Amino acid sequence: MGEKAAPQQVPTDPFRHPLARYLAYADEIGNAVTTYGPCGLTKYMRYFPTITHTYIIMDTLSKGKKAYNLKNNPPKEEKKDEKEDNKDDKKKKGKDDKKSKDKKKGDDKGGEQDQEDKPPEPTPPPILAALDRYGWHMLASVVIPRYTLRQVHCGLEVFADFLRLCRPVRTYFTTALALASIPLIIRPIDAISDHIMDMSYRTVFGTPKSEENKDEKKDEEK
Repeated sequence: MGEKAAPQQVPTDPFRHPLARYLAYADEIGNAVTTYGPCGLTKYMRYFPTITHTYIIMDTLSKGKKAYNLKNNPPKEEKKDEKEDNKDDKKKKGKDDKKSKDKKKGDDKGGEQDQEDKPPEPTPPPILAALDRYGWHMLASVVIPRYTLRQVHCGLEVFADFLRLCRPVRTYFTTALALASIPLIIRPIDAISDHIMDMSYRTVFGTPKSEENKDEKKDEEK
């Protein structure tokens, strides 16, 4: 029997949900349709930038409010007693070398104490948490997507010239394919933006880093 593939994890943050991330690209879709689309759609597409701006502002305020609530109402630490199960497993083993067992118990207790002594991550001030998310959106929702889509559009223009397409067909051809590339670039751009913020803003101001980098550090420690 082949192993089943693990299901893809969906972020708990609703604003980072794969479908919600398309709201960040509404501005680019509106600009493309306004520039190259039929004249009848122009009056409706001018509202698309408002969707992106509202999405960014709502996410920024949500992260600031969440940090504010955690700052004023910190969660209680839950104590988990796992030493009893470990002791029962150790008692079942052979009792020939008591000294070696005592050393192992001491090492295990020391490791457990180190894990318990690790302090929880400090909650950043609300203003820093909000600015962290706003800076991330400037990279992941505005600057990098706009630059990437323009480069894709320029590349498609060169390809259309190679095919010697007429001007109307080439315009709709390049615009449609450039917009169709959005699902392919969302996740890489989000990951690049997380990495840039982890190496710059989050390192300087001590705000929590992305979950992917945390998982990589845990794997390296193991």
